[in-house]
Order: sequence, then structure tokens, then C-alpha cells
Amino acid sequence: MSAIAAASLTRISELNSQGIGNTVWAVALLNYADDPLRQALAAEAIRKISDTTPQEMANIAWAYSRCEFSHLPLFAATSA
Repeated sequence: MSAIAAASLTRISELNSQGIGNTVWAVALLNYADDPLRQALAAEAIRKISDTTPQEMANIAWAYSRCEFSHLPLFAATSA
């Protein structure tokens, strides 16, 4: 799993909002605690927040909640 996470870090910018949500959801479902990956996904979600639908944002928030990972800048951006 760590090899997949490492490879994903180099391609996160290619993901659209749905791809970010799906990836965060998978990480949460697998209970895979890779902080660099979760940080990078959250940062990319902030960059693409204007293209994110409410459902995609809800999925991202749910996934981060599920894996008990708090990214305050992301949560602040969602409430702005």
C-alpha cells in the first residue's frame, strides 16, 4: 500500500474533485493512515474547491471524519 501511496503523491494534481473524494474515501475505508497522502489530498481539495460539488465535498468531509484526520485549512475552506 505504501508504494501506491507514494506513486499517488506524484499524480494528485491530475485528480478532479471526484477523484480526490474517491481516493480519500478509499484511504478511509481501508483505514490506511498515510499522513503525507492525506495532507496532499486535502491541499489539492482546497485548490479545486471552486469546482467541487456539495456531494463531493460531503464525501471528502465524511472520509476525513471516518479516518479521524483533521485538516483545519480544508474544513475552513469548506465553510467559507
